[in-house]
Amino acid sequence: MSETKNSFSLLNVEVPDSVDNAAKNLTDLPTKNAGQTLADCWFLVFGGISQMAEKRKIKYALDLEIFKKSLEDKIAKIPEENRIEGKIQTIMPALENSKYCVEEDELREMFSNLISASIDNRKSDLVHPSFGELLKTMTPLDAQNLLLLHSNGYLPICDVRLFKPSPAIGYSYAMTNLFLMNPNCVIIEKSAQSISSLTRLGLIESSYNEYIQQPDAYNAYEEFLKAYRTYDPRPNLKLEKRVIQLTPIGTSFVKICCSQ
Repeated sequence: MSETKNSFSLLNVEVPDSVDNAAKNLTDLPTKNAGQTLADCWFLVFGGISQMAEKRKIKYALDLEIFKKSLEDKIAKIPEENRIEGKIQTIMPALENSKYCVEEDELREMFSNLISASIDNRKSDLVHPSFGELLKTMTPLDAQNLLLLHSNGYLPICDVRLFKPSPAIGYSYAMTNLFLMNPNCVIIEKSAQSISSLTRLGLIESSYNEYIQQPDAYNAYEEFLKAYRTYDPRPNLKLEKRVIQLTPIGTSFVKICCSQ
């Protein structure tokens, strides 16, 4: 006796009912055929994951609503005579990139600032199409460091050099991009990573030929080196003093994305 057939539209093939029902039995919740014990085990293994996924969806939806409300509020504050259509080249990539960042308060607010600035003729000339892409690759710590630089103009930074013992000449780096000016980050590696990333993005720059001449400017770094020597007692460790500041595009970026 021939079996009736069902069609799998995605694969564009037909299969007998017996095969189709077997597939359903494998993919449906196991309580249909396997009893309560297996169903309980299934929930213990996979139920938690499902619940976490649902909570994540709910949180994302709430964050998206906060983002929408923030953007609407900022646009409403733009005087009617200053509102413009805005360039699709800026708005579309910004909206696309923002979906990866709406769960981070600082970045969500920066995207809101960027999009609202792009339709405000008092600010739109400073908006660059790359700002949305730059924001997507940033962390909240990056945003904090940019604001610090914007507030201060420039800040001290150091490398730790390990000089070769005499009569050898030269040195290597024990540590680079040592940045101690953000009190919200006490993890040296994270701060260095942030400075490296912001430099790579072209938002900040450092000069190896300049340093801050105020007597106490590098006190925190001197204290750090003393403490570091308890873990690395090599005597030829020395600080290389530098200074970091915003680049021109970094200055525009902060004015648009961080200042509202």
